[in-house]
Amino acid sequence: MTKREKHIVLLVGIVIAGWFIFRFWPQQSGPSENSDNHQFSLTDADRLLRSRQNIIARNKAINGELKTLQQRFYNAAQADNAKIALLKTVEGIAAQTSLAVEQKNMVSIHDDTIGVALEGKTSPESLIRFLQQITQSPIGLRIQRLQIHSLPETKQLNYQVAVITLVVKK
Repeated sequence: MTKREKHIVLLVGIVIAGWFIFRFWPQQSGPSENSDNHQFSLTDADRLLRSRQNIIARNKAINGELKTLQQRFYNAAQADNAKIALLKTVEGIAAQTSLAVEQKNMVSIHDDTIGVALEGKTSPESLIRFLQQITQSPIGLRIQRLQIHSLPETKQLNYQVAVITLVVKK
């Protein structure tokens, strides 16, 4: 072996020996993370007992927020009722905004998504008010598809819009 090869072998040996020493040398810096011999003081026990009340309060707040969020969606267990309620909601918004609807259909996209497809001819103001009301509804409604064709001779829009929402298991 040449002198250079000896130095490389010696360097590799030192690195491997260092790794073994570092890996298997006992740690004396503190208790092991895996040991079950934890010593708790009175202040630690008091802190843990006080945190129980915080955990209960957070749990109540989270459950209240979950119920509030679930009210924004329809129940998946009652899919037929959810479809009817969605249709009534969208029809109500269309009536409020004076949106002229010529055709409406129920749409099922996935197991957890239902929707209503609307078609018709209306004024641009009515369509914009309808879209604003949809996005501001208390139920989580979204516009999935919107197609607009202008009819300049009548100053109206020929539209197709699909409004969808999620249904959740409550």
